[in-house]
Amino acid sequence: DTPLGIQRVGGSRKLFRHLLKQFGEEHAADSANIRKALAEGRFGEAERIAHTVKGAAASLGASVLSEAGAVLESELREKGGATSECLADFERSLEELCVPLQAFFSSLPKAPDGGGRANSSRQSEMLELLGQLLLCLEVGDAEAEDLIEELLDLVGNMPWRGELQAIAEQISDVEFETARMKTCLLYTSPSPRDMVDY
Repeated sequence: DTPLGIQRVGGSRKLFRHLLKQFGEEHAADSANIRKALAEGRFGEAERIAHTVKGAAASLGASVLSEAGAVLESELREKGGATSECLADFERSLEELCVPLQAFFSSLPKAPDGGGRANSSRQSEMLELLGQLLLCLEVGDAEAEDLIEELLDLVGNMPWRGELQAIAEQISDVEFETARMKTCLLYTSPSPRDMVDY
């Protein structure tokens, strides 16, 4: 549900597109990761992966995958394992989202390198972390605390530090929705791209 996904990221199509690309890159192997965790008896890890995919998919409007993730997470939590049918539904739903996403993004022409700007990798890292933070905030994931710390370390004393510290305080106070809205604004503002040049 593209309109729902765009709405959930504050109306930014650019951010939505970035998060879709990130989802396809980061979660395509999660079915195999769950199977491996189950085979090794790491049921908590399998449940955590299902929970993360469920929340990330919901934040992007991918309701079929989110529902399959919720069912799998529930089975893992309540039964300490998953039925093969439940796992197959999750795998199918994940593949139906990730395969087209990966095909689409790999077919796009590569963006120019920005004229050799030295900070382009730093800028990319910051935008990547902001995207991950948004997904964590959408589902109330505690990993948001680690991500905001990484962002604060990355920006040092640059102009964005105050905004990130305010978001860190909101995360600490478990005000995830307010922190998510501020993160959306920060991501879509022109200043992140400029601040890495200071």
